Amino acid sequence: MYKTSLNIGTMAGMVAFALFLLMYAIGLSPFGIGKFFGFWVPIAGVFLATTKIRKDTLAGVMTFSQAFISGIITVLVWSTFKGFCIYIFIMSFENHVIDQYLAFIRMYFEMAEKTGNADLIKQFDMNEIITAATPWNLMMGDISNNILFGGVVALISAFILKKTPKQQGNL
Repeated sequence: MYKTSLNIGTMAGMVAFALFLLMYAIGLSPFGIGKFFGFWVPIAGVFLATTKIRKDTLAGVMTFSQAFISGIITVLVWSTFKGFCIYIFIMSFENHVIDQYLAFIRMYFEMAEKTGNADLIKQFDMNEIITAATPWNLMMGDISNNILFGGVVALISAFILKKTPKQQGNL
């Protein structure tokens, strides 16, 4: 029943990774503010998978749990597929991707100091950030964030897209 979720989750992962590559190519750090440009990918994927399963497999009737499981499967496939593609890409071009990410962090810190928000960044040590910026940590951080955001999307879509059977006749 959830084969559609697996397929759409994989396609969403490919789209998200293509968006990651596009942001990297134009010089935006895909791990910085640029990652918010792809917020629509899980929303579209979850809604598409859930409505397709409801329409094609379940004859227009879907419970909350079926809708939620469909969304969660789509999110898990999307986020892990994208995460592993990112990991392979970072391992191939490690220095440049991580340098781009660290340049974004430095720019963010400088902007915070200029705008008078230095208190927000005093708790962070740049040396700790540099040592923590490994391909594994960046991939796991991306997967974790995607699963959390996607879980919320799956929950909301389950409330919206569940459909109970219509009552037959007048009782």
